[in-house]
Parts: sequence; C-alpha cells; structure tokens
Amino acid sequence: MKRLIFTFILFGTITFSKATNSTLFPNPATTEFTVKVAAGKKVKTLEVYNYLGVKIESVEYFYGIELVANITTLKTGKYLVSISYWDGSRDVLPLIKK
Repeated sequence: MKRLIFTFILFGTITFSKATNSTLFPNPATTEFTVKVAAGKKVKTLEVYNYLGVKIESVEYFYGIELVANITTLKTGKYLVSISYWDGSRDVLPLIKK
C-alpha cells in the first residue's frame, strides 16, 4: 500500500493592521467598492485575491487617490484587496462580496 505525504510550507504571512494608508467601503459590497487612500499616497495597483491566495483581478492606476472597483463578476464570498503604492508600500484589506 502506497502512502502520499503532503508538505505545506508557508512562505509569508498576511497581517491586518488598523493603521493602514487606505479605507475600503462599503464592506460588505454588492456591485462595487471604493478605496480612499491617505493624503500623499499614490496607488500603483489594486489586486483582488480569494482566500486561497489566487489572484482574481488586477487593475493598474496612475496616481489615483480615490478608486472605484466593479465587482459584479465576483461570486459571493470573502476576498483580500491588495493595494500597492508607488513608494513601494502595500496594504491588504478584507472584502466581503454579498
């Protein structure tokens, strides 16, 4: 009898902090959500991941300070929104799609 052994290695961690450079609203959202960033921060990309870490959507922005993302094609569930800034920093915010 053969056995299969699976090894899982965690290469990084995601931490949620209240001291982020941006806010995401409304949350939960149904058709779209808005991301408002702190003064002086300029968004480079906005990426949406499912909770398994699979990238669902990626949008490039050029120096935006308030962004609206359409999520009508997403299924109901929980997602992570990764916001990358031109200064190299990044925020990860949870999103619930109704």
